[in-house]
Amino acid sequence: MNNVRIHFIGTAHEDMLGAQRLEKALQYEKPDIITVESSEVMMDYMENEGLPKIVKKINSLGLSATDTIFLIELLGEGGYERKKSKAYASKFGIPIYYVDDPSLVAGSVKAVLKMVDSSKKYFTEYLSSEYRAKVKVFLDKNYLLFQSLFDGEVPGSRSVEQDLVERIIQTTPSASRDEIVAQNIEAIIKPGAKIVHVGGAFHSLRDVEGRTLFTRLRRYNPTRATLKWYEDK
Repeated sequence: MNNVRIHFIGTAHEDMLGAQRLEKALQYEKPDIITVESSEVMMDYMENEGLPKIVKKINSLGLSATDTIFLIELLGEGGYERKKSKAYASKFGIPIYYVDDPSLVAGSVKAVLKMVDSSKKYFTEYLSSEYRAKVKVFLDKNYLLFQSLFDGEVPGSRSVEQDLVERIIQTTPSASRDEIVAQNIEAIIKPGAKIVHVGGAFHSLRDVEGRTLFTRLRRYNPTRATLKWYEDK
């Protein structure tokens, strides 16, 4: 397909090490074009309304300067995928496209309002070393599972991967969403360009029914890796 290369960096949105990991991943992949699991509508809302509300809330909690900075970096940046991808594209002067379904911004508006209305306890939980360690263990375990499936290292990988797709699709609107994202990516394809897509690892799974983003773009022979894979690179 005109020497187009599409590579998926599969992320976990709650990854507390995501910013550092993604920065390293993009440096390793050296994309010509970046696409991100977000939309222009989402970017506009978060930058102009969502993030200021979250930052104002965190600043009102009366925490130490160190804890306030930590929470703002973790919760107030509107997603490390968007922030680090945008920074990389700006630094190297390459195009970046936000290719997600714009209607999903409604869910983010609700999430921001819920966060702003949350108690101090909600925020201080993120400061607990035990909580952070538990989240890291959980996410790293999932990263390892996904990477093993990507590499075909799990016994019966194809069946295990399909079972995982079925379980996730039953609880999320991923199928219709991935159709929109696939169309948006195909609209910006350029011959010879390497496109790196940054988005949730689920969308990088292979699906025999063609519902996931990875499978919808299979004609381009895409490649994939989890965000954690880049730690040793």
